[in-house]
Amino acid sequence: MVIACPDPLGLALPLVVAVATSLSAGNGVLIRDRAAFQRAHDLNAVVFDRTGSLTEGGFGVSDLALMEGGDETTALRLAASIESQSQHPIGMGIVAAEMARGIDLSAPAICGGWTGP
Repeated sequence: MVIACPDPLGLALPLVVAVATSLSAGNGVLIRDRAAFQRAHDLNAVVFDRTGSLTEGGFGVSDLALMEGGDETTALRLAASIESQSQHPIGMGIVAAEMARGIDLSAPAICGGWTGP
């Protein structure tokens, strides 16, 4: 390609990004930062921390990564106990994972003098 003047290139790149952003949005991918979208060609790996919401359409627990000596059952019991009164979708996903594994839910303790943030 031969460009005699840089103006077409300066107009073409933003147009390509705008069209790509529009096509992505039409397919359910929302792009918050167009500059980051332009730099995406340099990526080697993409890691999603969405507990299954991208692949299954709902939140859940797919895996637990604990420090050495950690107990998965205890960790999930504590997390589910903390989230048991939550109506947040991630919290409900944690409680559902605990119930699916048949772990007994501990009642959350309420601190006496804490008044919140």
